[in-house]
Amino acid sequence: MSAATTHSRHALTREPEGQVADGRRSIELSAGTIEYHDEGEGPVVVCLHGLLADARLYEPFARSLGSDIRVVRPELPLGCHRVPMNPDAPLAPTNVAGLVVEFLEALDLNEVTLIGNDSGGAISQMVATTAPERLARLVLTPSDAFEVFPPWMFSYFRVLPRIPGGIWATSQMMRLGALRRLPMAYGRLGKRLDSSLTGDWMSALRASSAVRRDVAKVLRGVKPSVMGATSTALADFDRPTLLVWGDDDFGFRLSLAERLLAVLPNAELCVLE
Repeated sequence: MSAATTHSRHALTREPEGQVADGRRSIELSAGTIEYHDEGEGPVVVCLHGLLADARLYEPFARSLGSDIRVVRPELPLGCHRVPMNPDAPLAPTNVAGLVVEFLEALDLNEVTLIGNDSGGAISQMVATTAPERLARLVLTPSDAFEVFPPWMFSYFRVLPRIPGGIWATSQMMRLGALRRLPMAYGRLGKRLDSSLTGDWMSALRASSAVRRDVAKVLRGVKPSVMGATSTALADFDRPTLLVWGDDDFGFRLSLAERLLAVLPNAELCVLE
């Protein structure tokens, strides 16, 4: 299951792209401009973050892989992106998955190890079921699956877009670190989430009405029925899949990983204590 065992034919190729001051690159896609990080040379690993987070979530992981792995981390339009999408861009999770496929095609990335966490794992499943030819393997850490979309402590996410000013008000309340540490915020999503990082994520949401517009579109498309159909369709995904799950995950219970393991034809489960 090591990413180092399969080499992409295009791993050493860089397509023309924009460059921004802090080292991020950018590329124009049908929905708008996507910023991304592209580091290292060799087998390709693409990391997808979840809602109200950004690609910095994977920085420690990317550093740990060294320079012999090409790690690509797109900034998905999930509420903490700095460049809003086009006003008319459809951004339901299935559309975001389509945007990821378009991103892989634009950078000519093949034989990809795709890693997804949280709702980024949901999007990874959607990519795996719609464009499996791009992937060499799939890695899912605790993620939405089946009817768990979103997990129970974030059920209010589906209501926020229907409340005028609801997303803005939430971003304002999350100025306080104590509120960000609540279970209904970031409190149970990780043991080592830096408060300054989660504060920065919320500042991105506060700063732009267009970013709030984008995430409202995403949230309106969060439907358990869609996720259920996607996870079930993984029965046809024959690439090696690794499920890395905690034994006491608060939102994504181990039983969810066991259900995925039962569906996927070529998967293994690693349980972290």
